[in-house]
Amino acid sequence: MILPVTVAAAFPMACGAPEPPSAADAAAAATGETRGFVLSKWAMVIPETDPANCPEGFNLNYVEFEEQQGREVATDCDDPAAHPDPGYMTLDAAGTLMGLDLDAVASTLASPGSGTCPHDDFTGLGGEPGIDHQVWRAIGCVRGYQKGDQIDSTSRAAIKDGSLTILLEVAGVNDLVEDDDVQVRIFSSSDRAPLSPTGELLPGASLEVHDDVRFHSQVARGQIRNGVLTTEPVDVRLELTIQVIDFEYWIRDARIRMQMHPDGSGEGVLGGYWDLENFYTVMGRHFLASLAARYLGYTCPGFYAALHRQADGHPDPETGNCTSLSAAWEIEAVPAFVIQRDAPPAQLAAGD
Repeated sequence: MILPVTVAAAFPMACGAPEPPSAADAAAAATGETRGFVLSKWAMVIPETDPANCPEGFNLNYVEFEEQQGREVATDCDDPAAHPDPGYMTLDAAGTLMGLDLDAVASTLASPGSGTCPHDDFTGLGGEPGIDHQVWRAIGCVRGYQKGDQIDSTSRAAIKDGSLTILLEVAGVNDLVEDDDVQVRIFSSSDRAPLSPTGELLPGASLEVHDDVRFHSQVARGQIRNGVLTTEPVDVRLELTIQVIDFEYWIRDARIRMQMHPDGSGEGVLGGYWDLENFYTVMGRHFLASLAARYLGYTCPGFYAALHRQADGHPDPETGNCTSLSAAWEIEAVPAFVIQRDAPPAQLAAGD
C-alpha cells in the first residue's frame, strides 16, 4: 500500500553531519584493499509466529474493536499519546531468532539490574543468550508484520525496485579470512542496482553514494575472524524513497556481523537501536495512517504505547525512559564499485 507523504525532514539530526574519515582511519585504510558491496537483501528478522506466542490472537484494529467488542477506539495517529491504550498485545514469550547481543547483557524482566530498561532477551540460532530484538516484541502480534505479509514483502521489494539502496565500503582489508583492523562505512545511494533476468541484483555495478552526507555513516572499526566481518557501533541513517514517499530510517549504534564468501558476496545480520519516534513516524504517524493501521491490524494509541513499553536503548537523561528499540535485519551483499566523489571507487573482490 502506497501512502503519499514526505516525512524525512521531520527527524532532527542527533549529532550533525557525519565527519569525514580521520587521518588515522585514512592511513589505516591505505595499508590494504578497499572492498565495495551493495545489499541485495534487507529484511527485518521475523521468525515464524507460534500461535501460542500470541495466546489471544493478533491485535484488533479500531474497526474490529467496534465490531467485536462494541466499543469505539480512537483513530488519532498524529497524537496517539493523547488517548488510552485499548489493550494492545505484545509478543512476550521466549523465542529463538537471528540477531545480535547489542548490550552485552542477557537481560530479563525478572532481574531489574540486568541491563538498560530491563526486558526479556531472545535466544540466538546457535543457542547463545542475550539476543536483542525488542521491535519484534512490540510488533510480533500484529498480522501485517508477519513473515510474507505486507511490511515484510514491501521491505524486501524495496531493495530490488531501487526504493532502498544500501552500500557498504570495507577499507584496509589485508586478508578476507583474518584481519585485525578494517574500516567500514555504510551509505545510502540514490542509484538503482541493476537486476538479472531472474530479478536478482547483479554484482559489479558502479553505484554512487548519496549526495546528502546525512546518509553517510562515520567510520566503524571492524575485524574479520574466520571470514566473518564484525563492526563496532555507528549511527546510520538510510533513505527510503517510494514514489512520492520520502522516509528516513534512523538506526543508532548499528553494527554488522557478515560472513564473507570467496566469491566476494556476504550474508549476515545488521543490528542496532531504532529510534522510537523515528520508528513510529515511519510506521504510524503519516498521511492516511489510520487506514494503514486498519489494513495492518492495530490501533495507533496501542501501537505507540507498546513501543514505549518495549523500548530498551538510549535512556533519556532526565526521565530514565528508553528512547529506542533494539532491532535486527537479515542482510545479503554482492560486490559493487562504491563511487565517492573525489575518491577512488571501492574495488571488487579478486576475480569478479
